Amino acid sequence: MDLDEAKKRLAFFSNYGRDGRERQTVENWLKVKFPSKNFSIVKGANPPDFLINETIPVEVTEVMKEGRKRGDEYKGDLTRAQQGFSPQSREDDLSGIGENGIEWIKDAIDKKKKKYMGIDTSSWTLVIYANFWIFDTFDWEKLRHDLSASRPPFAQIDVVNSSENKVWNVYDSESAAPGSQGKL
Repeated sequence: MDLDEAKKRLAFFSNYGRDGRERQTVENWLKVKFPSKNFSIVKGANPPDFLINETIPVEVTEVMKEGRKRGDEYKGDLTRAQQGFSPQSREDDLSGIGENGIEWIKDAIDKKKKKYMGIDTSSWTLVIYANFWIFDTFDWEKLRHDLSASRPPFAQIDVVNSSENKVWNVYDSESAAPGSQGKL
């Protein structure tokens, strides 16, 4: 692969590629959660990030292993590509994920909660792209219990991992009745 091609591929993972990554996350989330349905996805007013079928607000956030930063990784990988090397692989380092992954997800929810304090997010779906794997080791029931007790200000919260084509619903607000605007 030549340098121009490497730059194009790496740009998806840069801060400038965030919109594309978020849209891809929403597309994957819908495809996995609702495989037989078709939806329109339009850019939202930011907030929220997207509107599904022009009415259902969806906010997207990404959770990565603690210490990872997309911008820094992009710059490092671009430098490696300019020197003729492949980007650094990050998939083999599982340290801390099993023990801390759920906490990182909770932290991401708390950050969104604080960011939108004062804005009515009760009809929004928060889609969390968890950029790590080994999800089967997570205590999803404990996370669901903790979120039910803390009552985040969203209609529902799903965690998606595209590489495994899985979606975990971790929170569903009792106030969002089936068929309401915030529910798919």
